[in-house]
Amino acid sequence: MIAQPQETNRLLIFYKNNLDSGIESCIITLTEPTTPLIFHAQPGGTFLFMGCFMYQYPKQILTIEQQVQSYVDAGMKITSQEDVEKALKSIGFYRLRGYSFQLYDNAAKKYVPGTKFEDIIKLYQFDQELSALFFSMISKIEVALRVRLVEVLLIHGEPLVLQDSSIFKEKKRYWQNMATVASEIARSNDVFIKHNFDNHDGEVPVWAAVEVLSFGTLSKIIKNLKTGTGSSYSILASNYQYRSKKGNVHLMRSGQYL
Repeated sequence: MIAQPQETNRLLIFYKNNLDSGIESCIITLTEPTTPLIFHAQPGGTFLFMGCFMYQYPKQILTIEQQVQSYVDAGMKITSQEDVEKALKSIGFYRLRGYSFQLYDNAAKKYVPGTKFEDIIKLYQFDQELSALFFSMISKIEVALRVRLVEVLLIHGEPLVLQDSSIFKEKKRYWQNMATVASEIARSNDVFIKHNFDNHDGEVPVWAAVEVLSFGTLSKIIKNLKTGTGSSYSILASNYQYRSKKGNVHLMRSGQYL
């Protein structure tokens, strides 16, 4: 049953009064210019509300064949349709789109003359190889940073040092970081975290905590450490220094090299 807004109240009152007397189920759709509201009455008088978002997305899903044809229509050279279809099935049309922006003329809706599908694939493969190379290097740096952070924090002689707000600069940020720390520890399924839950009253020492924290959370913790001679931050920073062209040694400060 479709009801216009001016009839809504009268219809709702009518059906609410009669739902338990013979009407087993009904659906009332209250129409508005863009978003109708649907009320579904269950047997026994239960009245449920559902909001329906009726926006119609202008683009449709393309089949693999249609995706290949869209390349052809836009002026891309296809040497082997089989190779293109294989790439689209394993990589995806949308992901590959990001590697072709510089070869596509939005005004003309055409690829630059001479653009070949192989050009897109080569760029994608280069990005994958470069990412793998950087990731392997970054992984080693990240692991070393976790070890060194634990070492410098333990100069305070407290396994639960992350709970000590006195070693951090901004207290509000400290509590914001601790909320993230608690969340990331709680969602961990690692055996050593469960061990501390079961055997140490839920307390997690710093050397275990840093192993499950994201790199982003670690960076926020480091950035908020108090600085100064002999501080955990200054000791940690001494591990990360570089020599300028003039021969001067620069240490990490506030998360950056200066």
